[in-house]
Order: sequence, then structure tokens, then C-alpha cells
Amino acid sequence: MPVYFISIEGAEFGPIKIGRAKNIERRKRDLQTGNPNPLLLLGYIHSGDEIALEKDLHQQFHGRRRQGEWFDIDVLEILPSLKAAGAMGYLPSDHAAYEFVGNDRDGVPEFARGASWVDLGPEECCPSCGSFCGMWYSDAFSCEICQQCGYTGNDPDRHEVCPC
Repeated sequence: MPVYFISIEGAEFGPIKIGRAKNIERRKRDLQTGNPNPLLLLGYIHSGDEIALEKDLHQQFHGRRRQGEWFDIDVLEILPSLKAAGAMGYLPSDHAAYEFVGNDRDGVPEFARGASWVDLGPEECCPSCGSFCGMWYSDAFSCEICQQCGYTGNDPDRHEVCPC
């Protein structure tokens, strides 16, 4: 069960909800009911012990707890937790896909911007599945490849959701 980070769309500084849910999109819809501001899923982390992870994150931001599981923190303050989770940390797939800009002079695909709330390059976050495992060079494929979903960047139109 993933631990998620949800914020008010467009807000740079909190509140951010840190919670866990089997179905994050359903949980986001439930939270949206009665909330006049559109909500945005910032990211999530898969964990073998989501209860402990959620508790650790709540403890980390304890001094800035607004109410319940909502915290007054900057959206960029969750980035270290997502990155530290590596291949288990994700940007939601609707924010992970980078815009294909073109190929550089060596024929390497170039992408611009990932999520709306943070600038990341493909070396940090897969443009297809959103995993923070990043893109790694593979001698077998002679290109960079995502270790989570197999995305290579050779086909800029391919933006499937990671099967994990």
C-alpha cells in the first residue's frame, strides 16, 4: 500500500496531506468532495511497511502539523523522501511524462520538465513511469533505460504506466 502526498493544486506551501491508501485516486476523489480547491497528487512511495513509513514522515514534519494528516510544508520538502525511496518513489504517471523536445546533435532524445511542481531530468525520474530510479545507461541496449518499466526514450510517443 503506497504512502502518498496530496496538496492543493498550485499551492507552493502546504497544506500537504501525508497518508496511505490502497487506491490513491479513489482517496483523492474522497478528499476532493467538499474541498473547494482542486487537489493534486504530488507523489507516492511503495513500501513493505507503509504504517512505519507514514509514521516516520508524520514525525519528520510533526512541528508543522496543521490538523490530522495535513502539514504546512513546502512541496519541495517532500522531494528528498521521494528520491530516497529510489525505485519505490514515484511521481504520478500523468505528471511523469516529459515533453519530448527533440534530439541533440548526437541523436540523444531530449525532454523538458516533468511534474508541474518540480524540475527534474530523466536521470532523476523516468519520463514514462515516474519512478525515481532514473534512467541508466545499458550496454545491452546501447542507450539509457528505466530499470522499473524498460522505457528507453528511443520512442518518444511511448508513455505507458509502469506495470509495477
